Amino acid sequence: MYIGRTLMVRDDAAATIHNIAVHELLFRFGIVSDLIAGLGCLLAALALYELLKGVDRKLGSQDGATSRSQ
Repeated sequence: MYIGRTLMVRDDAAATIHNIAVHELLFRFGIVSDLIAGLGCLLAALALYELLKGVDRKLGSQDGATSRSQ
């Protein structure tokens, strides 16, 4: 996350806290953008599941059309 790397100082907790306090709106925006991105990934996964769940049923009903024995 670009915003986190901008605000966080490696090995200096005091500087990180200072940066977050000074740029509180930017920090909050980073949290909200991460939540929106996570929600987008979840919605994409659900959409793909709904789109592709019929494919599995069609392949499963072919009853030996393809040999799966090893």
